[in-house]
Amino acid sequence: MIRRNIIANAVGGTTTLLLNLLVTPFLIRILGAEAYGLLGLIASLQILFAVLDLGLSTTIVKEIASDTSPGRADTHGLVGTLAVVYWGIALTLGAALFLSADWIVIHWLHLRDLRPEDAKLGIRILALSVALRWPVAFYGGVITGAQEMVRFNLVKVASTFVRLGAGLAVLLATRDLRTYLWWMALSAMFELAAYAIVSARLHPALRTWPTFELRALRDVWQFSLSMNLIAILSIVFTQSDRIIISRLRPLSELGYYSLAVSVVMSVSVIQGFITSAVLPAFASDYGAGLSARMRERYAKATQALLYVITLPTCIFIFFGYEVLQVWTTTDAANHAAVVLQLFSLGFLFNASVSIAYTLAVATGHTRLPLRVNVVALVLYVPGLVLATWRWGIVGSAAAWVFLNAYFLLTLLPLVETRILKSSPAQWAMVNFLPFVFRGGVTFMLAAAVANRLDRGRGPLIPIALCVLASVVYSMWALSAVTPALRSDLRQLARSFLSRPNPAL
Repeated sequence: MIRRNIIANAVGGTTTLLLNLLVTPFLIRILGAEAYGLLGLIASLQILFAVLDLGLSTTIVKEIASDTSPGRADTHGLVGTLAVVYWGIALTLGAALFLSADWIVIHWLHLRDLRPEDAKLGIRILALSVALRWPVAFYGGVITGAQEMVRFNLVKVASTFVRLGAGLAVLLATRDLRTYLWWMALSAMFELAAYAIVSARLHPALRTWPTFELRALRDVWQFSLSMNLIAILSIVFTQSDRIIISRLRPLSELGYYSLAVSVVMSVSVIQGFITSAVLPAFASDYGAGLSARMRERYAKATQALLYVITLPTCIFIFFGYEVLQVWTTTDAANHAAVVLQLFSLGFLFNASVSIAYTLAVATGHTRLPLRVNVVALVLYVPGLVLATWRWGIVGSAAAWVFLNAYFLLTLLPLVETRILKSSPAQWAMVNFLPFVFRGGVTFMLAAAVANRLDRGRGPLIPIALCVLASVVYSMWALSAVTPALRSDLRQLARSFLSRPNPAL
C-alpha cells in the first residue's frame, strides 16, 4: 500500500513540479517582477489564512485512516460536520480578502510599475480563487485518509494542468495580468468540483447534504487544537518572511525572493509525496500496536528522503546562479541567486526533520513539535524583522537557515529519544551525514572546476559539470543506504515501468 501510494505521489508531484517549472519563467518575463510578487503575496496570504483550518485537515486524515468500521460509519458525523465548517470559513475568508483589496494596495504594498487599479482588481479576483480553493484541503484530506493516493494524484495532476498548463496558453495568448487571474479563478472552480466528486465516492457521509454535529467535534477537539497551534506557528515560520518583505522592501524584491523560494519549494513535492504516504500508515500501525513495523517504515522513509533531497539542494547551493540564469533571466539570477542558495540549505535542514515530525503527529505526540515551535517563535520573528531591515531579502533567507537548523537540533532528538527510544547521534551517522558529505564533496569539486574552466563562457560548462556531479552523487550516495532500502528502491524503480500491484 505504501509503495503504491509513494509511486502515485511521485508521479503526481513530479508532474506538478514540471508544470510549475515550465510556467514560472513565463510569468517573470511576461508579467514582470512586480506582478509576480503580487501573485507570491496572495499565495502567502492564502497559506497564512490556513490558521483558520484549525488543524482539522490533519485530523480528517488521522481519523479516517484509523476508522475500520463498515462504510467508515464511525467518521460519518465528523466528515459531515467538517464540510459545514470548511464551507463557512471559505465564504468568510473570500469576502474579507475581497473587501480588503483597497487597504492592502494603499497602505501595505510599495508599487513602482504596476498600476494600483490593476493591483486592486488582481487581489479581488484572487480572493475568489482563495475562497474556491479553501475546501480543497478538506476533500483532499478525505481522499488521503482513505489512502487512495492514486485517485488523489489523478485529481491533483488534472487540476494543476488546467490551472498552469492551460493558464500558460492563456498568458501567451493575451499577455495580460487580468485575464490570467480570471483564468486562475475559473480553474479553482474546476479543482474544487473534481476533489468534491472523488471524495464523495469514497466516503458515504459526503453523498448527502452535510449536517453539523457538535458531538463529532468534541471527540477530536484536543488533537485538532494541538494541530491548529502547530499549524499557526508553522504558517508564521513559512510565510512571515514574504509578508515582512512586502512591508519593508519594494514589491520587485519580493518578486525575486518569491522566485527563489518557488524554485526550492518545488522540490518539496518530493518531501510531500513521502510524508503524505507515511502519515496514514504511521497512524494505522500505531493504532494497531505494530510498533516494529512503524519503526521500520520510519527508518526507510527517513533514509530515502535524505538520499533524494540532498541532490537538488546541492544543485541549488553550488549551481544556483546558473540554474536561474538558464531557467529565467540573467537579471533574475543576479538578484535571486544568493537567496536561492541560502533557502536551499534551510530546506535541507527542514526536510531532514520532516519524517520525525510526521511520526510525532501520527502517534499523537503533538506536544513535542508544539513546544519546539513556541520557543522558535520568540526568537525567529524579531530576528527576521531585524535581518530583513538590515540586509534585505538575503537577511530573510539567512533567518530561514537558522530557524530550520534549530528544528533539526531540537525536535528531531526529542522524537528519537521519547518516541523511538533511540540515539539522535546514531540517526545522524546513518541518515544525515553520509548523504550530506557525499553531496557536499561532489558538488564542491564540480563547482571549483566550473569556476576555473568557465571564465565568462556562459552557463554551458557549469551546467554540464552539474549534471556530471548529479550522476556521481546518485551512484556514490546509493552505497550509503541500507540493503533493505536499496532493494525497495530497485522495486520502486521497476514499478514505475509497470502497473503498481494494488496488494503492495
